[in-house]
Amino acid sequence: MSESLAQRYLAGLKARWEEVGDDESPQELALATGAAPDGIVRLRGAYPLSPDTLTNLLSLVDGTYHRDYGGHEVSVYLLGSDLEEYPYYLLSVGQILESAAAPTSQDSLRGRYGDGLDEWLPPGREGGPDEGYRDDRIDPDVPIGRWLHFADCMNNGGTSQLFIDFDPAGEGRVGQIIRYLHDPDEWAVIADSFDDYLERLASDGFGFVLPDESEQEQAEALAMCEAGSLSPIVRRALDAAASDAPGAESLLRGLARRIVLDKGFFGLHGDDDSQTMIDLIFWLHTRLAPPRSFEDFYNYPQDAEDPYAQPSFELMIVFSLVADPFDFKTGGIAPGFVEDWWNERTAQGKIVQSEDGGGHVFTVEAETQLFDSLRTLAGRS
Repeated sequence: MSESLAQRYLAGLKARWEEVGDDESPQELALATGAAPDGIVRLRGAYPLSPDTLTNLLSLVDGTYHRDYGGHEVSVYLLGSDLEEYPYYLLSVGQILESAAAPTSQDSLRGRYGDGLDEWLPPGREGGPDEGYRDDRIDPDVPIGRWLHFADCMNNGGTSQLFIDFDPAGEGRVGQIIRYLHDPDEWAVIADSFDDYLERLASDGFGFVLPDESEQEQAEALAMCEAGSLSPIVRRALDAAASDAPGAESLLRGLARRIVLDKGFFGLHGDDDSQTMIDLIFWLHTRLAPPRSFEDFYNYPQDAEDPYAQPSFELMIVFSLVADPFDFKTGGIAPGFVEDWWNERTAQGKIVQSEDGGGHVFTVEAETQLFDSLRTLAGRS
């Protein structure tokens, strides 16, 4: 018997995983089993026009969206869409039926968007820059639950979902594939059928499967930590602190190296090492000018002739100016996270007003604790 399209699709996907050096996805997928026959019967009861290729695929793999198989959770990207390099999970039969029974399944696009439907989602085949739209082959009055919801994107479906539409409008075809994308919202038809959809993914070389570049990215981040050029502000602060804290640059780079080894990249989040890095940047800031407020600590003066002239967290470690770049930076961070750090250190009594009232500084005890911690961490690296 010749292989089904579903079998050929999975074989091609596994070959792509091998090509990019992804060993984890096939090992995880091997734990999955197919849907039970009674599950397929229930699916066809809810969606009588379910395409054979979809039920064949589910008979081989009953979902990869955080799916439990005998105590083993399988979370594998099995599908893609017209969104380049964006992967999706295949929902299980149970998850498909659960979605069909959700309270929101009775909403139509018109019901969801109300009187502003045509304004928010003008009908057509594509939207303008930063504008939403709905494909004119989609009936906006059909309850969404009548579409078979078979895939959620890598962001747990929060950004994009895929459906099979059995009630098209206009020039649409029964069984066409709808791709929903959030903000701005788009409801687009991306294939005439499920078979066409799978064949396109295969012919495009499974473009949603990307090479694992994590080792190279980590190596580049480590090189940046160990030898990358520092912010002009950080350099001046280290020079100013040379007599008070000899070896501070080594401690700074060593801490950054720990963060990269832990995360695989240089980024600051809620972990202890990240908090310590912010402590160190704050201390360096105070070597040049104690900040008068959180905003004074964090924000760089955008209207200044030379933004590097005044210390700021942003231009010390987050990003650099195009006209005068440096290497040692995260490339981005959420200001709210740093503000939480500021509020916590203030509540702990570690950040106080300087004696002359000119700004905020660490207490002597907090400064001592910071450098004791840095030297301890350096000894562990």
